[in-house]
Amino acid sequence: MIIETAKPWELASPCQQDISLCPTIMEIGCRPVAQCPSCHTRVISQDSCGCDIADCVKVNKCDAELKCPHGHQRREVLDADPCQAPCFECVCDWCYDNFDNATFAAGKSWNRVHSDPVASCEVCTCTNGTDEKDLCMKEECVPFWCDAPEECAEPYNQPIYRHDMCGCQVLVSCECTQCMFDGDVLLNRTAGDWWTEGDVIRGCYLSYYCNPTKNLTMEQECYDVTVTPSICHKSPSCPENFIPIKDEERSCCMGDRCCPQYTCECVVCMMDGAVYMPGEQWTKNCIDYVCTNETDMADPLQCKKIIDTPTPCNDTEVECKDCYVEYLAVRKNVTSEQCCNIHSCKADLVCVASDGVRTPNGTTWTEPCQRFECFVSDRDFADGMCPQPVERNHCFNNLNESCSTCTNKKIIPDECGCHSVACEPLDEPVQCATAEPYQVVTSLETGSNCFPSKNCCVCDRACYHNGIKKKLFSVWIDEITCQRVMCIPPNSVLDQLGYDASNLDFTQENVTLQDGILYDIDYRKMMQDSKVASQLYDQCSQESALCPIARQVGCPVPDPCPECMKQVTTDVLCGCPEVTCEPITCTITNSSDCTLPKIVFKKDSVVSGDECCPGYCECPQDCTDMETGRTYDRNFVWNHPDTHCFNRTCLVDPGVNEGCPYIANKTVCLEPEVCDDCSTGVESRDDCDCLQRTCRRNHCPKKTCDNDCDEAYETGEDDDCGCPLYECRPKPCPIKGANCDDPEKSVYSWMDLSIDKCCLQHACRCNFTKCARLECPPGEISVRNISAVKCCCPEYACIPDDASLQCVDYNGVPRKLGVSWVNKDNQCKKLQCMYANAKKSAYRIEEYDRYHCSDVKLPCTNGREPYLTTTKDGCCQEWVCPCTCEAYGDPHFTTFDGFSYDYQGKCTYTLMKEYRYNQTEIVIDNELCRWHSDRVKSLSCVKTLNVIHKKVNYTFTFGLKFLKDGEEISARNPWISQDGDVTIKEFGYKQLKLQIHSIKLEILYKTREWMQSLIVSLPYETLEGKMSGLCGSCNNNIDDDMQDQSFSTIAIPGASDQESIDHFGESWMKSVADYDEPSCFPKEPDCPTPAVYPDCGNLPVDECIDCSNRCHLSHDKCNECDSNPCEVLTRHPVFKEANAHIDPTIYKSKCAYDVSLDSNVTRKCDPCNSASIAQYVALNELRGVCVPWRSALNCSDVSCPHPSQEFRECDLDVKQDLSCDSPVLNVTGSVKVEGCFCPEGTVRRTADSEECVPVKCCHGCSEPPRCQDGSVSLISEKKDDCGCPSYWCSDIQGCVIQETEQFIQMNITGKSCSSPYRLKAASCGGNCGVTTTPRNGAIEAGCSRCNPTKTETRTVSLTCEDGSTQEYEYESIVECSCADCSTCSDNRFEGMTVRNLP
Repeated sequence: MIIETAKPWELASPCQQDISLCPTIMEIGCRPVAQCPSCHTRVISQDSCGCDIADCVKVNKCDAELKCPHGHQRREVLDADPCQAPCFECVCDWCYDNFDNATFAAGKSWNRVHSDPVASCEVCTCTNGTDEKDLCMKEECVPFWCDAPEECAEPYNQPIYRHDMCGCQVLVSCECTQCMFDGDVLLNRTAGDWWTEGDVIRGCYLSYYCNPTKNLTMEQECYDVTVTPSICHKSPSCPENFIPIKDEERSCCMGDRCCPQYTCECVVCMMDGAVYMPGEQWTKNCIDYVCTNETDMADPLQCKKIIDTPTPCNDTEVECKDCYVEYLAVRKNVTSEQCCNIHSCKADLVCVASDGVRTPNGTTWTEPCQRFECFVSDRDFADGMCPQPVERNHCFNNLNESCSTCTNKKIIPDECGCHSVACEPLDEPVQCATAEPYQVVTSLETGSNCFPSKNCCVCDRACYHNGIKKKLFSVWIDEITCQRVMCIPPNSVLDQLGYDASNLDFTQENVTLQDGILYDIDYRKMMQDSKVASQLYDQCSQESALCPIARQVGCPVPDPCPECMKQVTTDVLCGCPEVTCEPITCTITNSSDCTLPKIVFKKDSVVSGDECCPGYCECPQDCTDMETGRTYDRNFVWNHPDTHCFNRTCLVDPGVNEGCPYIANKTVCLEPEVCDDCSTGVESRDDCDCLQRTCRRNHCPKKTCDNDCDEAYETGEDDDCGCPLYECRPKPCPIKGANCDDPEKSVYSWMDLSIDKCCLQHACRCNFTKCARLECPPGEISVRNISAVKCCCPEYACIPDDASLQCVDYNGVPRKLGVSWVNKDNQCKKLQCMYANAKKSAYRIEEYDRYHCSDVKLPCTNGREPYLTTTKDGCCQEWVCPCTCEAYGDPHFTTFDGFSYDYQGKCTYTLMKEYRYNQTEIVIDNELCRWHSDRVKSLSCVKTLNVIHKKVNYTFTFGLKFLKDGEEISARNPWISQDGDVTIKEFGYKQLKLQIHSIKLEILYKTREWMQSLIVSLPYETLEGKMSGLCGSCNNNIDDDMQDQSFSTIAIPGASDQESIDHFGESWMKSVADYDEPSCFPKEPDCPTPAVYPDCGNLPVDECIDCSNRCHLSHDKCNECDSNPCEVLTRHPVFKEANAHIDPTIYKSKCAYDVSLDSNVTRKCDPCNSASIAQYVALNELRGVCVPWRSALNCSDVSCPHPSQEFRECDLDVKQDLSCDSPVLNVTGSVKVEGCFCPEGTVRRTADSEECVPVKCCHGCSEPPRCQDGSVSLISEKKDDCGCPSYWCSDIQGCVIQETEQFIQMNITGKSCSSPYRLKAASCGGNCGVTTTPRNGAIEAGCSRCNPTKTETRTVSLTCEDGSTQEYEYESIVECSCADCSTCSDNRFEGMTVRNLP
């Protein structure tokens, strides 16, 4: 533009463009606001000039993870903004019941049960309104009204109701209140009635009894009638010589059953007590007799008739000897009896001497030193014995004669051996005539009337030193020992006088003390008070230990010296040294007296601690480097003059260099890097030998699980090192089939360890609970179709219900069509009235099996072996599983079918209740574990066990206590109930065993210091699974183990959580009405206020340990175990045999559970204290496998109730019951257990005692001997090992035999054998001074002057502990005599033992 207008080549013209053409500034306003792209929101704001500006913000998407509250459903919004889609909203188009956690559509009604005490049961209807609380549809509820319960019809007119959760009555069953016999209801008979049918008088009748107790094993519910045929009264057995003859008039018959009666007929002749057979002849009193076969009707016994014939005879005479004289026994009388004169001999009461002199009975006469009496007892004379001369005691002296005072009574024998009393003066008392040098002779009172005083030697109040008498408390120098000596009373005398001898100082002169002791000490009074003088014939001399003694007393303490003076001792040859005072010489007076490191001289008496010497040496204030000569202040750091690897520092440390500053060389090395727990350090060193560390990150470990049935899963979270966290979950098991092809079958589950020890096996089997009778329309009844063949359930058909249609059974009783009843002739069959043809014009009785029997052998879900047995009232042979339930630890439960679970309830619960007989219930009372702490206060332990059987309560609790109906009873000796049905005894180690024999129930109860455990076992066939409670049922199906009291299944084991298990446990809680106030809530321990770190102080008791407090971290329970103590169950060889019988997996996992909760407090890492391991061992013991685990694991925490007992493992349990009351060992049915036993050769003293004694001591001590002269036996001081004394006769002169009685006890070839009764034994004794004692068939004699000189061998039959008997020989003394000791030194009768006879 400028070129065109200005023409720049025209040099003379101006070259400037018009200014109007240049740009100018114009005000054009604000810039328009920009538009935003799609799905953005424009946000308008203003800038500093006030113009609008726009920010584009992207529209937020809707929350795709929208979480709805419980009961609401998430639904997509269809008309939502596309930029925000997808969008969701929470809707609730129904009613939500938060009590039942269920939803209901509008117009739907339901019953609701909840815990509100005001309205616990309601009928609710879902309306179209809105509930303001949860924004769902609103429900309207009205109280629930109970329907009238169903009614019962005759004869089942007794209703049994239960209350449901709303308190409404629900008809459970209808019971019959009438009696039923052969299927007929007897309307005119009630329970307890008794009646007869037949000939009661002659005994041919039937007795009917309507049992007041129902037989719950039968299908019919009426009271059954028991028929008992009459017992024929058996004719009494005929006596000897009589035979039975049938009595037709008294005999009777009823049907095919007869009751014959008999009478007895005599078949012999009887005369004067003698019996003769028909045809037998005999003669008596000169008359001939013969027995005929004719009955003597005049005889009351109607025996055979006797015919007699007179017999001629000749008169005879007899020759009589000894005391017998002849007499005419029968005088001849021909007129009447025609008998002969009969002569005989009879005894006369006389003694006949050799010269023929006859002395009447009772006459006495004497000969030199002898006295005789003609004597015979009445009994011996009646037996025909003549009187004989008997030697009598010829001594008549009165040995009870008393002597006068001050004389001594003695028994003196005369020339004939008779004793008499002699009174001799008493001996003079023993006097102390010559006193020791330290004694004086004085007269003391004796207290005796005969000798009022006697001379005694008492201590003199002086010392005799080297023959010189020294007064009490005098001091002198002993020239021999060169010591200062004082005459002092002994300490025992000073203490007796009330002086504290340990605090008396005799080195200093104390005149007051010495005068006081001189006044108090009186040796004559001390001797008189000791009453030694009253012992007339004992030495009366005071002990030398009470007399004064010369004692070294040392030198006196010298007087102190003046200030700044010191004591100087001058030695002397003997005696005490001389002490003088001299000025003190100071050691530090100037700086030259100071040495390194304290080189600075200062004066200050306060610092030096010596006013006489105030000078002292002090540390310098800085450091001097000796190599450079430079001085440095304290804590100053400088370079080492010779190396760069060290620095120097001036330091002060009270414990180094006497607290003065010193130079320390310190390395220049820095602290190496500290690696965290997620890294590992790699170390090296530089040229200064400094440690350097490089941290490298660790690899993340792979988690493994202790339980083989668990797998490790990532939780989705990381730990502090960024590694994934894992948790152990059960391995997935195959999903159980939901249905079976056969609708009459159900899926059941069991555990087969041979297939899979982690997962249940599943299969289909008949479920008879699904079997039901066909529901027929009115006017028809359901009848079983016997001809139909099906796998499980019987088939039914509907037929017209016509009362006129009936059958007549085999007893003539009419039966309604379709009715079934038990065949009385075969209780395993049932009979049913049915049509006989298609026209329904005839009827017949058909028979079918009453029970369904199974021959399938299934594995047991509890791991036990199945066995074949009789079931269902003896009608079936089926394979069944034994029933075992456990409760142990804190606490762990295992049901009869093998389901294992943990339940921490702390109330009273039903463990097992049987409903086959309704006679037995097992109840446990749980409490807060006694070792609980804040970490484990949720754990519970078994406190008591109650077994109720036939209304009798048997209680077991801590300390092996057993109570029957509240009364404590000892079970040390097996306790047996009065009817013999219940037995309770101690078994093994700290265990009680209860057995109920009628149902074969066995409970093993173990008591420990801090918890209890128990095992309940019984065979299947006794109750046939009719049990319920925390132990479940026993039917080889764990799926129904978690049923409540109404038999409703709460959850399926294996698929249940802990909440379901807790619900199951609570359903079996006993009410307060059954038991007094169960303690259902834990009591907090009374713990002191926790200490604060670091001032921790002492640890509290175990119950108050809290591992979150640093002060408690030193406690054992707060430390991790070095290794898993539960591994011993599968790794230690001692459990190898047990593992082959019982799988230890579950017990190992429970043991790990206990350890993780610190359950064992101070010994949680010790397997010896694991309740799970102890339970596993006890279960093996019951199955015959003994595990000596305590010795293998070095467990020392065992104790026995008496120190004489010893702990043993794997010994027979019956050995624990051996006692003196029952010493015989019966090993039948015994098992090996651990426990406390008596050592070999010993048994318990009594059945109720714990003390062990030798077997030979069981029969007590022998009776005292019978001395020949009748004197009283005295007991010597010697006792044998049984504590029995020896005896001797006090007044026997010479050596004589002393008789006694005792048992023989021997241990032969390992068996304890004893005589069945006391045997007569003898010993030698007398004034020869020796005693001999018979024991166990041997003669125990010591070397003495009274010795057995003759013995005889005797035989006895000993009974041994195993029931066997053996003949043994033993020696018995028959003669004794006095002899010198040398004569009896061979001890030929000592230690003689019994000998086994071949």
